[in-house]
Amino acid sequence: YSSAASDVYKRQLLDFWGTWCGPCVKAIPHIKKLHADFGPYGLEVIGIACEKSEGSQRSRGVLEAVQKHQINYRVLMGEEFAECPVQRNFKIEAFPTLILLDKSGQVLWRGGPNELAQLNAVLRQQLTGR
Repeated sequence: YSSAASDVYKRQLLDFWGTWCGPCVKAIPHIKKLHADFGPYGLEVIGIACEKSEGSQRSRGVLEAVQKHQINYRVLMGEEFAECPVQRNFKIEAFPTLILLDKSGQVLWRGGPNELAQLNAVLRQQLTGR
């Protein structure tokens, strides 16, 4: 999480996902829609790819997934699967896990792909006031 980004964006949505995770890949179109719908209101979506493979296979697999699914938001690589401090900091135990942060980095919402309607409602209220 970058405090410099909070100067530009009102909210950040972190998507902890992996190319190996079926529900993660299935959620991508929904996350792209959130990005399209709420980006103009100050939402920054950041995918954090948590890959199990090693070396160049990790980045190659993520790049292929970004291209295949036409992911149009920022995607970062987590560190080695079992050792990623970002995952540890946010206590990620399941994939995908979505975390909505406010401008100061406080967690506003946390959930998975089955709660996307709830996330949509939270974003609408937080960013558009409706």
